[in-house]
Amino acid sequence: MPEAAKQEIKLFYCYAREDKAMRDELEKYLNSLKRLYSLRNWHDREILPGQEWEQAIETSLNTAHLILLLISPDFMNSEYCYGKEMQRALERHAEGTCKVIPIILRPTFLDAAPFNKLQMLPTDAKPITRWPDRDEAFHDVVKEINLVLKDLLLSLKSKKDWLDEGISFRALKRYDYALESFVQALRLDTNYFEAYQEKGMTLVELERYGYALEAFEQALHLKPNHVALYIAKGQTLNALERYEDALASFEQAIHLDPNIASAYIGRDRALQQLGISRKAQEELASQLEQTRKQLADYQKRITEMESQLQNASQNLTEQQKQSEQLESLLAQTREQKDKALQQLGISRKAQEELASRLEKAQQQIATQQKRTKQLEIDLQEARKPLMTRQEDKVSHIAPLEVEKLKVIHTLSGHTADVYGIAISPNGQTLVSASNDKTIKVWGT
Repeated sequence: MPEAAKQEIKLFYCYAREDKAMRDELEKYLNSLKRLYSLRNWHDREILPGQEWEQAIETSLNTAHLILLLISPDFMNSEYCYGKEMQRALERHAEGTCKVIPIILRPTFLDAAPFNKLQMLPTDAKPITRWPDRDEAFHDVVKEINLVLKDLLLSLKSKKDWLDEGISFRALKRYDYALESFVQALRLDTNYFEAYQEKGMTLVELERYGYALEAFEQALHLKPNHVALYIAKGQTLNALERYEDALASFEQAIHLDPNIASAYIGRDRALQQLGISRKAQEELASQLEQTRKQLADYQKRITEMESQLQNASQNLTEQQKQSEQLESLLAQTREQKDKALQQLGISRKAQEELASRLEKAQQQIATQQKRTKQLEIDLQEARKPLMTRQEDKVSHIAPLEVEKLKVIHTLSGHTADVYGIAISPNGQTLVSASNDKTIKVWGT
């Protein structure tokens, strides 16, 4: 990939001073990678005068992206290289914050080395000094380091870095490299709208319209009301000679923004390709506008119906709630009644027996009232003969001369009119009957 916006990669050499000449030779071969990557080398020769060397080494070691362990017997014998620098490098490698590559400079016993599990260079861990052609050995090392640097770039760049790099490549008309950058941005974020958009525009430049259309549709899925994307999609469909689909895309762009000229230009081209005259275009546009209005009316009606349905549903819910409340209240009332009856000590069976006894008592009272009434009737009938006999007897008595009569005694006690009297044959007893429903017996 040619130069664009580069991500700096820090390289740290961990080596014994006895191997300085071989380190310098390796750095000479790595200079070719400096032109391809923003590669910044650091080793102990970079320490400035007056600078604390141990702190400088520690800072560089803790910030490096790639650490090269230059292995030799002198390296393995160095307390500082083996015991401190290498241990810290392996810790960071295990944490995933850097890459560590052991490079075998000279034959060394490595069976117990803590870096045995790492991939060592050159190929087959053959020491550089054992290669018949040393240039070939260094070339093998640089080739493998180049692959590692590519992987590092993938892990170090953000999706924005990849997007900016792709836009830079596109401006330079390096479209294949631009596409690779956009793909890397989408690898980090599959919903990266700008990457899909730029990828689609780059594919249009390459006249790869089918793939461009896929990129635009993916972008529209993320932002369905993006006017520029509908125009780009319509232009791509025109290029694919899918004029009816292109017409629909431009119409959607015009619907979203009626003042955008490029949408009308693209629509006119699609209509011309479909063989539709200007007048027919205007009629079609009018029909489309009417259809949109009808659709808007339908949507309004649907919204109103949904609102009515929602209100009816709420009313039904409220009625159901009230019904449930009434049922609950009725159940509570029944429960309270049962509890009250239980508190009175009256069971359901006792209630039924009590009701039966009450009914019998009422029947007995009715019977007694009937008998009493009959007795009254019989009494009245019994009175009639007595009065008749007295009347018959009185009819044979000669009329009295009232003015010659003298009041001897007044009998009182009735509270109503007296309608009949009877006198015993010996004249010693008198019986009177009155409307106060009483009969009194009077003696001398």
